[in-house]
Amino acid sequence: MATMMIKILLALCFYQGIVEAAEPRFIDSMNLLVIQEDAVVGSSVYTLYAVDPDGGPVTYGIIADMFKVNENTGVVTLTRPLDYDIGEIALYFDVIARDANNLEIVESVSVNVVDANDNKAVFTRSTYDIRVPETTPVGTIIFANLTVVDRDYVNKFLQVRCDTSRVDVVYKDSCNIFLLEVLAFTTRSWRGNLILNQSLDFESRPTYQIGLITNDGKNDHAQSIEIQVIDVNDAPPYFIRQVPAVVSEDTPVGTVVNYVIAIDGDKNNPRQIRYRLTCTDGKYFAVDYISGNITNIAVLNRENPDLALGFVDLCIQASELIDPTTGEIGNTSDTTADTTIRISVLDVNDNAPKFKENNYVVSIYENIPNESALPDLIMTVTDEDTGTANFYKFVLLNHTDIFAIFPDSGQAQTTASIKVINTTKIDYEVGPRQYFLDVLAVETQTTNPKTGSVRVTVNILDVNDNLPIFDPPDYIRTIPEDAVGDTLVVTVTATDADNNQVSDIVFSLVGNGADKFAIESRTGAVTVKSCPTPGLRPCIDYEDRKQYQLTVMARDENGRGRESTGSLTVNIENINDNKPQFRLPSYLRYINEGEILTIDPLVVSITDADNKDGDTVGAPTTFAIQGTTLWRIDNRTGNITAVAPIGYEQSANGYFNFTVSATNTGNRPNTNFVPVYIIVIDKNNFSPTFVPANYTEFVDEDIPFNSPVILITATDDDSPTSENGKIEYTIVSGSQGKFVIDRNSGQISTSSVATFDYDVQREYQLRILARDGGKPQKTGTSMVTVFVRDKNNRLPYFVPTTQRFEVNENVALDTVVYTVKATDPDVSAVLRYKFEGPKSAITPQGTDVDINAYNFGDLFTIEPNTGRIKTARQLDRDRSSVITYQMIVEDTASPGQSGTGTIIITVLEYNDSPPYFERPVYTLTIDEERPIGTFVTTLVAMDDDNTIARYEMISNPNNYFAISQSTGVISINGRLDYEQMNATEFIVQAYDNGVPQLSGSTTVSVLIRNINDNSPRFINDTYTKEVREQKGPSGVLLQVSANDIDLEDFGVVRYRLDSRKTQFEIQDVTGEIKLRAGQELDRESEAIVAVQVTAYDSPNTPEVRREFTIPVYFIILDANDNEPKFSRAIYSATIIETIVLGAEVVPLIASDLDFGENANLAFYKTQNILDPNDYFAVGKQSGKVTVDKSLVGRSGEYRFEVEVRDRDGVPLYLTATATVIITVLPATNSPPVWVYPPYENMTIDVLESQYYGMFVYDCHAEDGDDGPSGIIDYGFMHGGIFTNQTKEFHINRVTGVIRAEIVYDREQVDRYFLQIIARDNDVNPQSTSRFVTVKILDVDDNAPTFPMSNGVVIPYDFEVYEDSPAGTFIGSVTAIDRDLPQYSKIYYVILAGNEKGKFRINETTGEIRLNNSIDREDQAMFTLFINATNNVNDYSVIRNRRKRATSPSMTTVRINVRDRNDVAPRFIYPAGATKYHGCVSVNAPYGQSILQVSATDDDSGGPAGVRFSIIGGNQDDMFTINSRTGMISNRNFLSRNARRVYDLMVDANDTSLVDTAEAYIFVTTDGNEEKLVILQPESEVRRSVPQLIRTLSMNSTGIKYICVTNIRDHVMDDGTISDTSTDVYVTGISEGRAADGSPTFTILPKSDLNARLTKAQAENKRDFDALYIDSMGKTGESSSFLSIFDETPVLVVLIIIILLIILALILFCLACFCIRESKQKKIKKYRNEHMVGAPIQPVAQPVDVGKSVNPVYDNTAFVPAAAAAAPTSAPVPVPVILNDDVDDPAVFTPQPVEPQEYATVQRPVNTTPPNEPETEEPVIVTTIEPEDDLPEPSYRPPTPVAEEPEPVIETVVDDEPEQHYINDLPPPLEDEEEIDTVIIADSPEVNRRHTTPPIQEEEEPRTSL
Repeated sequence: MATMMIKILLALCFYQGIVEAAEPRFIDSMNLLVIQEDAVVGSSVYTLYAVDPDGGPVTYGIIADMFKVNENTGVVTLTRPLDYDIGEIALYFDVIARDANNLEIVESVSVNVVDANDNKAVFTRSTYDIRVPETTPVGTIIFANLTVVDRDYVNKFLQVRCDTSRVDVVYKDSCNIFLLEVLAFTTRSWRGNLILNQSLDFESRPTYQIGLITNDGKNDHAQSIEIQVIDVNDAPPYFIRQVPAVVSEDTPVGTVVNYVIAIDGDKNNPRQIRYRLTCTDGKYFAVDYISGNITNIAVLNRENPDLALGFVDLCIQASELIDPTTGEIGNTSDTTADTTIRISVLDVNDNAPKFKENNYVVSIYENIPNESALPDLIMTVTDEDTGTANFYKFVLLNHTDIFAIFPDSGQAQTTASIKVINTTKIDYEVGPRQYFLDVLAVETQTTNPKTGSVRVTVNILDVNDNLPIFDPPDYIRTIPEDAVGDTLVVTVTATDADNNQVSDIVFSLVGNGADKFAIESRTGAVTVKSCPTPGLRPCIDYEDRKQYQLTVMARDENGRGRESTGSLTVNIENINDNKPQFRLPSYLRYINEGEILTIDPLVVSITDADNKDGDTVGAPTTFAIQGTTLWRIDNRTGNITAVAPIGYEQSANGYFNFTVSATNTGNRPNTNFVPVYIIVIDKNNFSPTFVPANYTEFVDEDIPFNSPVILITATDDDSPTSENGKIEYTIVSGSQGKFVIDRNSGQISTSSVATFDYDVQREYQLRILARDGGKPQKTGTSMVTVFVRDKNNRLPYFVPTTQRFEVNENVALDTVVYTVKATDPDVSAVLRYKFEGPKSAITPQGTDVDINAYNFGDLFTIEPNTGRIKTARQLDRDRSSVITYQMIVEDTASPGQSGTGTIIITVLEYNDSPPYFERPVYTLTIDEERPIGTFVTTLVAMDDDNTIARYEMISNPNNYFAISQSTGVISINGRLDYEQMNATEFIVQAYDNGVPQLSGSTTVSVLIRNINDNSPRFINDTYTKEVREQKGPSGVLLQVSANDIDLEDFGVVRYRLDSRKTQFEIQDVTGEIKLRAGQELDRESEAIVAVQVTAYDSPNTPEVRREFTIPVYFIILDANDNEPKFSRAIYSATIIETIVLGAEVVPLIASDLDFGENANLAFYKTQNILDPNDYFAVGKQSGKVTVDKSLVGRSGEYRFEVEVRDRDGVPLYLTATATVIITVLPATNSPPVWVYPPYENMTIDVLESQYYGMFVYDCHAEDGDDGPSGIIDYGFMHGGIFTNQTKEFHINRVTGVIRAEIVYDREQVDRYFLQIIARDNDVNPQSTSRFVTVKILDVDDNAPTFPMSNGVVIPYDFEVYEDSPAGTFIGSVTAIDRDLPQYSKIYYVILAGNEKGKFRINETTGEIRLNNSIDREDQAMFTLFINATNNVNDYSVIRNRRKRATSPSMTTVRINVRDRNDVAPRFIYPAGATKYHGCVSVNAPYGQSILQVSATDDDSGGPAGVRFSIIGGNQDDMFTINSRTGMISNRNFLSRNARRVYDLMVDANDTSLVDTAEAYIFVTTDGNEEKLVILQPESEVRRSVPQLIRTLSMNSTGIKYICVTNIRDHVMDDGTISDTSTDVYVTGISEGRAADGSPTFTILPKSDLNARLTKAQAENKRDFDALYIDSMGKTGESSSFLSIFDETPVLVVLIIIILLIILALILFCLACFCIRESKQKKIKKYRNEHMVGAPIQPVAQPVDVGKSVNPVYDNTAFVPAAAAAAPTSAPVPVPVILNDDVDDPAVFTPQPVEPQEYATVQRPVNTTPPNEPETEEPVIVTTIEPEDDLPEPSYRPPTPVAEEPEPVIETVVDDEPEQHYINDLPPPLEDEEEIDTVIIADSPEVNRRHTTPPIQEEEEPRTSL
């Protein structure tokens, strides 16, 4: 009954809702909206807004093809473009608003479209092509009434501008050349004129392109105007050849030396050109009026003043021939052109350079220095030519690697010499001993260079310059290691190439180990030095050293001359004298029962000192086992294995003990033995195993808390009664807090907070770990998969509730057009779909569709199982464009459930009419070479349904054409060249704006029309042909050829000649040129004939003909048809008898009108010689008469005849003769005469190492001439230059005194060679020379030097045993002195390193011996610095350590102290302990490591040489110790013995000396172990074990020793392993005393240990908390609040954040308190400073000895209060600055001095209250380390001032409490500490804190560097 009532009430409520529901109403319905026609498709244009009176949601719809609306937001967007221009002025449609109850309202609206500026302003014509003559005046209108129109009404005023951005770069200036004139403009039209603004020139540019841009305020449109310039004849001529020329001065008169060519600048109908000179008087040259040839009209004499500049500039004007009939020529700027031609006149080269002597002979020493000139060698060379013809260079033809000539070049007359550049190649002993040098003087600036030559003979003189040479240089010998003294090793030999004798060579031996050998200084015999123990150290011992690398030194001149070195390698032969040595003193291994191999391989190995490094003296070693048959050994490898698997019962007490022997099988076999121990252990060898390996279980998602899920079980084949077989279970991962496991049973249950949701997580993967209790512990894992079962409890629903899709109206029937989307969270849900409920539809016009008139309800069907919607009938968009269905989705699973939704379907119109063109193919014809951008045509496409969207070219080869996408206008886009392409085609495609977008295409075929656009081009720019002088008619002289790339008649080429040149004719087709009959070519009248050849095309169509003209030059070759001629018949000259040889007397000038070889002239003396002694010579080429022999004393008149021949005197020459008359007058000048030096090659002696400016020699020469001729200048000839200074010497020009420019060093250069010149001051100066040798004498200026390598002194290395007696020879050092014997006595002294007086050195021999006994443990290495000097009383010391390393007089001797075993080992105990202790479980396996002892040895072997053994307390032989590592382990089961405390005595020995230690071992049981739970990970706990032991073994606990027996991960109660807690098991031992006073120990039971630790924790809670000990003795889950960390990580983070906030608040309060206290202290100090009474007088302050004083902080006014009672005589330490010799320059050495009245900033004493902890502040001490060469400072304390006390600078360093560091030096600070400096008053009360505290006795003074 109640159920029925509820249903009735629900029905009434539902009915009431229906009755009261009202339809929605529009607030904003879009009616009368105004929209721009250019609104963007897809943009939002409006937002509909309607409200539901019921307050429910409203959805929207729209019935229009140009808009769509978002049903939820009401946003209306545009779906297609609007076009005002086609009549879309107003739009009418319906909008819909629908509420949640599907009640809706439909409202009709209208929208007004506003015109937009969406059309461009365009010109009324699509193309413009204008032709303009180039003479058109500026300002002319070249196109009138340009018109632009625009279809839109909302434009701004139209504008047109010129734009160059879209034209070719050559037309960028078009907007300047042409201007636009605006006539009228409105918003829809523009009109204007195009006006010429600059003059045009066809020759510079024949075409123009103007880019115009229209603008209507928004849109731009581009238009191109093409302008062609019509040619008019107006261009001036211009030169095409105007080059300078060079002509020789002997060029015959009338020779054509150059020519010019000019042509008319006009291309069409060019005029002829005429030439004339305009700026010269025509004295030397003329230009041909017609041809332009330039000829010389007078003789050219280069020496004539008119030609002094060497050139003539000709001004030539070219004029157009205006009227050929009258000969009128142009004289205006547009008919003339001017140029300047330079003719250079060259001198003729006809003289060769000539040496004064025919040959030269000199001698030099073989060690002549580099850059030294050859003595007595002065070569004078003369070239009589002028200008560039007398420049020449010197060439040395041979031995250029040794000698060089200087200077390297000359002009006219030059003096040269030869110098040495590589003296190392001059060797008298090797040879050659004589060099023949051939020297040339070669002209450098002539075309046919002439050459002079001479031979120089150089003789080599011998000097002593060879080192002794070892033969061979390296010696290698072998001796046995037991060789006795005086055994011969080798005899070394050396030779000296200088004298081929060896008697003066002295040998010595150096190197590491040279003290083991001796060498006979004269014979070179090397022997073994006598030694008491041959074969053993310190004698030669192979095991100590296998090879000695020694250096043998040989020095000639009885040990004082040059030295060289050789190497001696002495190899030591090994002798079998050592036993094999096992690598370990004993071997211990473990083996598992039933195995043959030990756990670690057991391989015994040996070392044999006789078999090291590949030696086999000891022969192979064999191994053998003694004392057992159960084990075997490989006799070669030493590998030990069991004969059969080992059983525990076969062992004795669980281990085997036997001996292994090793025997080497050499000629003297040696055997050694080693014990071997093998322990048999029983391991835990089975892991827990799950059966099955993995588990699977299902639970319902609503399973209760703590419900059992599954029981898992693991088995372990190990014994279940032992720890190895006991298993516990834990969940390692995957529980997520929802599952727990019983650690013992393996039962998995849900946790107390577990909840499950199938939709959140459907399965859980639990990783279960089972582990046993064995050691090592073994584990097994299993995966438990728990699946969650779902419950069907969710409703299905559509996603989204309202879904939409679009479909084309032409879609086929039964096509899947959409799949609806619904979901159900339940897994078991089975969904089914159907259409159910109201259906509606609207037309494209927005009206509702009557379902009775058109049944739209069955247009679609839906598949129940898949939700796919298919078409059921053909769609028709015109009848229904938007269709709405209601949908239902049902869940058919039990219980059944359902959900509703809406589907809205939009039917789209299908575009099925593509665009099309009027014709499928268009054919066009276009002239080639039309400008880019030229209009071609307009293609128009049409579409029956839609408008055309755009045009595109889809095939456009080479992009010849372009199309406008919007208009279809075709224009030219690339160059059209008929010769490259005569036809082409492209395809244009038009696209409409329908959906889908369709396209149509057409093909455009373009034919290119040929025009004559290319002129003929000759193959060559000019033609030049050489032809002989001849007469016509002739054959073909030259053939020209031209091409024209035009085709057809435009490309046919013909030829013609300039009508003015009647000498030649040309074949018009072939281009062959010939000489006409009756014409002649004469080189003398015209050397170069120029003719113009024209090539023209189009022979059949002259109206379009184009032509091209080039010059052709015929160079006329000469024939010898003219005789040579002298310029005059008689030549005369007057000279002085002292004229130099080779000087030019008179030039002979002749000329020949011929050219080339026919004009080459040669001059000769004739047979009628009137110069019988040939004092004069005639240059064959130059024609110059020169002096050939000395004329001194031969004054008088000389007469002879000369003949000139052409063709260079070769037969068939022509000749002419002339007479030469020379008058020789007596001379009045003579050269100087030397007085000092009196003879050639004089030697001058000079001491080395003197001073700069030292006097060397006084030169003197005399000259009896008067006036300037008698005044003498002195100088050197150096490098071919007369100078008064070289690098080494300077000579006074007036006095002749020579002085030194450097300080000479004989050891570097022992002699110099000088060429001294005395020269008078005549106009033609006379000179004389002397060669002198400056010899450098020796002085004692070289310090002794030790042997060096690579610039570093070779150190010495010696060895000596620590127990060697005083006087033991250690080694010797040897230095050499490069000075001569009288200056080379050497003394040796130890400078440093011998402060303890352990060594002494023989001052003359360099032998080093032991002076006192030494101890290696005190010092293992000594380094001595030994100085070698020539002065026995030399007290100079090298104070700079850095200088020692590079001083060759200082060597380093390193003495290694060999060890003797004289110090016993000593044990090293843990901190604070005097004995060792360790714990071991009674159940421990064999070989359990218990504790490790360690020891060290100060002997050289160190800890590695110590061996350990147990010598007492080892009852039942229970323990063993590793002899090398000191690790003590059990060798038997401890459970078999009731003993629990062992007191072991352990010794450490180094084979002879022993130390002992006591070690306690405590055997524990499980009842002794106390478990501690520590809240830290296991890794952290293991690091803090030492701290744990110290804390637990506090005195308050009464526990003597604490042992940590086990550390493992902590397991929670639910079986999971904690990541933050660790279980630590400890055992405690207490100590007592027996009746005899001996210690007794008790291992505490767990309860007693727990009670003691609990008490200690209560008393020392802070220390225990620092260890994070959470609980003791508990086995369950940690009770600490931190245990929740394992389950609630978020809570952990929150707790940490809270703690950090609390800590920050505490720190903030503390900081505020400190700031407040600091301010109060400062106020108090300030008051003290200003309220102090009478000033306190300073008194002397005592400072404890040992404290350092910092002079930087000196303050005389600072007086500590404690100073009054202190004694005044206490010494004060002062800093002592040490020299760099001291090893550590940073050490302060305290020195007692008198007390000073000054203060120091020291560590303050405690001034804190009694109840506050004392803190110490560090001392600030500063030292100053001086530089090496500065004097030591003397410190003077300041005088106390009594007037006003100065404030103290208190420096407080925030530092940690004092720590003791190694060497008392603190480590470097990582961060700079804050230093607080405060000025305080001089109050005793305030400053008492600065009283210096006492220093601990063991603390040395500290220094901060």
